[in-house]
Amino acid sequence: MRNLLPLLLCLPLAACEFESEGGDTDGGISACNAIKGQGTWTSPTGSAAANSSAALATLSVPAGLSTNFTSDGGTLKLTVHPLDADGHLLYTGLQASNFTLGDALTIGKMGSLTTSTISATGTIGELETGEAKGEGRSVVLLFDSSGSNGSTDPDRMRVSAGKEFVERMSSGTTFAVMDFGVADGWFSSVVSSCFDDSRFLLDFTTDKVAVQAAINRVTASGGTPLYGALDDAVGLVEGITKQGATNADVVLFTDGQAGDYSADTSRSIISRAKAVHARLHSIALSSEKADAVDIRHLQHLSNETGGVSVTVAEASDLLDEFGQVADVTNSELDINLQVQIQPATPLAAGIYTVRGSLSATINDATATAPFAVNVEVVDGK
Repeated sequence: MRNLLPLLLCLPLAACEFESEGGDTDGGISACNAIKGQGTWTSPTGSAAANSSAALATLSVPAGLSTNFTSDGGTLKLTVHPLDADGHLLYTGLQASNFTLGDALTIGKMGSLTTSTISATGTIGELETGEAKGEGRSVVLLFDSSGSNGSTDPDRMRVSAGKEFVERMSSGTTFAVMDFGVADGWFSSVVSSCFDDSRFLLDFTTDKVAVQAAINRVTASGGTPLYGALDDAVGLVEGITKQGATNADVVLFTDGQAGDYSADTSRSIISRAKAVHARLHSIALSSEKADAVDIRHLQHLSNETGGVSVTVAEASDLLDEFGQVADVTNSELDINLQVQIQPATPLAAGIYTVRGSLSATINDATATAPFAVNVEVVDGK
């Protein structure tokens, strides 16, 4: 009888849609086949990042995250993209000495227009450059469909931003789509029998129209089994690894505190992601309150796996942040610059945004780009 309740509750609502038991896409491969490495994934096509000896034309800093941030400051890891006029990454011989910080570094409470900013000083640290990748990427899009999204994102900007993310990715990218939150309460019947906490909306495909249609099915109901859903997503990556995938990203959107966090679960997810060379990216929608989304835990997932983690205070900013993560995910080369930040006065507990500018000089040409990274200080320590 319980499995009939969602349908009975939904009868008066013309907009309600439920999937059949198992939660698989209509006519698509089952989630069980996907995680067993028998899904529809095929090798994406793409080319390695092209180096160029031409002069620097533009610099972008599409993302960044913080590590070991306390009331006395900490380290930022900035993703940097120095490009020539043809859009090729300039990376051969690139060193930390190619970069300089602007003078106007500030730290202010995230999302606040009234709180005064604190000046800060910065020091350039190490530059980390990964190896160029020889094929296009596979991306698992994982959306928070918990009930709180109805109030934090009533205009469904996460859906619009997710579709824009897909549009910005190269044509050779393969996508799978999942969501979570619908697993709770009356909605347990739509969860695939092969996933504990998430719903399988679309198996891997390069068809961007199909991917965007799957994103349209993201809803707002239930709780936030974020880590269980991440565990499911990493399982999906393990499945395509059996078919030959080598470059995979999981892009998570969430608007709330995880209801199932544990340090052991986090460590397990990181270990499994590393084993299949999967980067974990997160996009969080959070209010000024430090307990709305645990930024430190999300940044830890990204930092340990080579991903990026971004946080916004308003749903209207999601388009820009999804775009930044797309730029990082689309890149076939990882270039990260460490910057040590020291505030002029100690920071109290809270979520802050570090703002500044970075310049690069390569082949006798200079370009400058702004950056903004959210950091969390807990209990002023």
